[in-house]
Amino acid sequence: MGVRESIEKNKVWMIPAFLGLGAIAIIASLWTTHAANQQPGTMAKAYYTVDDGKTYFADDINKDFPFTQDGKQAFRAYVYQCGSGKPFVGAVGRRGKVAAASDSRFKNDPSSAPIEIRKPGDDKWFAFTSPEGQMLIRSLCPGGVPEVVMAD
Repeated sequence: MGVRESIEKNKVWMIPAFLGLGAIAIIASLWTTHAANQQPGTMAKAYYTVDDGKTYFADDINKDFPFTQDGKQAFRAYVYQCGSGKPFVGAVGRRGKVAAASDSRFKNDPSSAPIEIRKPGDDKWFAFTSPEGQMLIRSLCPGGVPEVVMAD
């Protein structure tokens, strides 16, 4: 018996089977398209601190910082780990106030201003991407490379 004869003989079952397979194919296609639109490694949360890095908490990554949390200024907390050591706040961050105040590109949208960082306890701020900012990060783990600890 050939394929054509099998289909003709079982057409009562073939139509629902093809419709079912078609529905499964459509669902699979939608599922993979949705999964492809999800950015791998996209974070929803970031760490912040209200006590200069002594403690930190996770909150929405899209918050403009610093912001007020329980009556205190909350700065971005950049949490790192050296090897298998305990995670720690290696730097605190803010949107670049100097850049936002002096550059007209940021006057309407200060949340797009460059990020400035400083070591907890220090007063001097550096642009995150400046040589000083990068040196601050590289110096966190003497003899090693600091690993970023991501918020859940």
